[in-house]
Amino acid sequence: MEAIYDYICSPQFVHRLKAVVDHQEQMKVELDKERNAMLRKSDHLQVIFVSKA
Repeated sequence: MEAIYDYICSPQFVHRLKAVVDHQEQMKVELDKERNAMLRKSDHLQVIFVSKA
């Protein structure tokens, strides 16, 4: 039990946890960019279809 506590309190654990959180945050940023691009594209296509109807 003490070994687990020592690891959780260690800089190595903090570094690993920070790496995971940073990666998750970066993935969210990329997904948000992709979602916004797709929304802009769908808005543009909707305007084209509405104007041709």
